Amino acid sequence: MAEEGIDDLPKSYREVFAGLTDRLQRLLQSNLIGFSAYGGWLSGDAFLEGELVTSVVALREDDLGGLTNIADEGVSYAAKGVRAPYFMSESYLRDSLDTFPVEFLEIQQTGKLLCGEDRFAELKISPACVRVQCERMLKSELMYLRQGLLRQDATSTMRAIFRPCALRLLSAMRGVLYLHGVDCKRHDALSIVSRCMEATGVGLSDFQRFIKNPPQRVSIGYYKQLYGEVGAMAKHVDEFEVRDDA
Repeated sequence: MAEEGIDDLPKSYREVFAGLTDRLQRLLQSNLIGFSAYGGWLSGDAFLEGELVTSVVALREDDLGGLTNIADEGVSYAAKGVRAPYFMSESYLRDSLDTFPVEFLEIQQTGKLLCGEDRFAELKISPACVRVQCERMLKSELMYLRQGLLRQDATSTMRAIFRPCALRLLSAMRGVLYLHGVDCKRHDALSIVSRCMEATGVGLSDFQRFIKNPPQRVSIGYYKQLYGEVGAMAKHVDEFEVRDDA
């Protein structure tokens, strides 16, 4: 991760993260290992505008009492555009490398350390585990998209269905790039899609168009094209052979 510091965050989030960092240090004390912000929002990704921003806390051990103390202060971070941090103990990190490799990869690649020590930089992420999770994520999106067609009652709602799907697909594509040995540390959504097309040979032009200029309405024809691209990426990952499980 990059060097520690609130001043490296986008200006609009410095005050809220400075307050949150102070609160975590005061209430968690020696149980706090480190606190990091992470995600594409750190680089000003236009596609993520309006989404709650993300962060993660590494703890020496689980501490529901400490979390209760934080909650009791009654600070609403969502109202300030910040999602409640994810809290993970050292044992949870160690035992979950084969369960959440894609999420840990994103933290490792995009994280900005705000205080303490960086436990994510030292994680050894298995390509084999990444491949399995990417396959599961992509095939799950196909299922969600099929369900979406049954839920929608007008073409205007298809955008609302595909938007959260697109956010999840970007995480999967970060994992796919990792499998292909492509550095994806500071790329925005559009760059991730472009590099994924280059690395895999899978056509993603309609998804790229959705990222570049999200339409207010998604027609059934466009929806089908997007569905086809997700399916092609799922097939690519399904057939991908991991050669180096470093």
